Amino acid sequence: MNRTILNQSSEIKIQEIEDCYSKELTSEQIIILSEMLKDPDKGVRNSVAFFFINSEYELIPFKVVEYVKSPDTAIRNLAGDILLKKGNASVPALLNFIDFGNDDDKKFCIDILGLIGNAVACDKIIATLNKSENDNLTLACLEALGNLKCSDLEKVVAPIYTKNELFKPTIIEALGKAGSDEVIQFLIDVFEEEDELIKYAIIEALGLIGKPETVEFLIAKIKSETYSLVGPLVNSIYQLVNNFGIQCKSSDKIIEKIIAASDFIDQEHAMAVVSFLAKNINPDVIYVFMKLFGKDFEVDMIIRQALDDNKNIFIAHLPEYFSTNANNIFDLLNYLKELLYTSQEIVHEQSDVKINNLTDSLVKLMSNRADDVRASSAEILHGIAPEKGIANVDKMISDQNVWNRMGYLENYSAVQPFPDEFVKKFAIDSDEMIRERAIGILQEHNLTFSGV
Repeated sequence: MNRTILNQSSEIKIQEIEDCYSKELTSEQIIILSEMLKDPDKGVRNSVAFFFINSEYELIPFKVVEYVKSPDTAIRNLAGDILLKKGNASVPALLNFIDFGNDDDKKFCIDILGLIGNAVACDKIIATLNKSENDNLTLACLEALGNLKCSDLEKVVAPIYTKNELFKPTIIEALGKAGSDEVIQFLIDVFEEEDELIKYAIIEALGLIGKPETVEFLIAKIKSETYSLVGPLVNSIYQLVNNFGIQCKSSDKIIEKIIAASDFIDQEHAMAVVSFLAKNINPDVIYVFMKLFGKDFEVDMIIRQALDDNKNIFIAHLPEYFSTNANNIFDLLNYLKELLYTSQEIVHEQSDVKINNLTDSLVKLMSNRADDVRASSAEILHGIAPEKGIANVDKMISDQNVWNRMGYLENYSAVQPFPDEFVKKFAIDSDEMIRERAIGILQEHNLTFSGV
């Protein structure tokens, strides 16, 4: 193969590239092949790229890295893909090229070195970081140093930590990847002076790299930090407790703070919070569990166990919770149905006042905007106090969902003694199917309906 190949058709070029797999190539031939990376035909470019990725010629990365300077984004990215896939074989070429590229080229190479993950690159990247006056290049260096888990990273970043607020999240993320006793202490030392966003990042990093003694620091911060940081703090404690198999002692004040912060707990931290509180059950904790129920199957498994073990507290809380119109009311109604089905005696264990409060709240839910909430409320009411449902027939016949109305008719028409006046209300329904069914039920009881 010689340079005349560059003037041939795409088909001939691709065939020539394929023939290279069975040949020993000279340096000149590799240089010719590298020029095909800028061929106008994508098929030719891809064929060369595939050959380069799967070949072990030492010259290949040094020729490919030159295309990092290409003004054509597609060619530049193709070169980056080849270098990344060649992994450690690309490291010498990338390190050598850093000195010849501009800031964008340096950043591109350092990004790839960070993804390759060979710590040999640490010294060069640190040197580039120390000289950098470009924010994007500085951030790339910081991220790569974290990916490479470079030693003494806290000493490297300490001089620039306060230089630019923009750097702090990336520095903390990098430290969180690197990890060491010195890094942990660095993060603890700067914690108090930071704003909430940076504190959040530090808390997450400590959850990843902390030691058993870090738990004590995080526990103490639950008391003093804002509600929005409670979830991340508990989550990091949960990670460390599980990683090291240690016990975590909590005071009443800690539990009270977590309960007070429950409205700020997001799904990412729910498992940790629920697992933490499950060891400290009280009525307020049960109420928090009700708030977090229905969003994640694994979290729900823990919550269900707590609710199963504290049925009376759960039922007592329901009327108050239903009045909040929370978005998980349907999930709790479904759980209540299961509970009543598996533990039918639970209703009889409640005082008349509690049952009356519960049924009143179910009646109110029969006016809820959600079809499934209205239907479930009426179904549960039918099982607990059907007479109260019948007394509120006007809510049922005004339900906009025809299938809900049909369900109400079927359920409540089976009540004994037979509620004929209830059924007659449905016999004048706007839907013909419901009217016919209501009249049919009346006829089954030897009753006639003349209409109004």
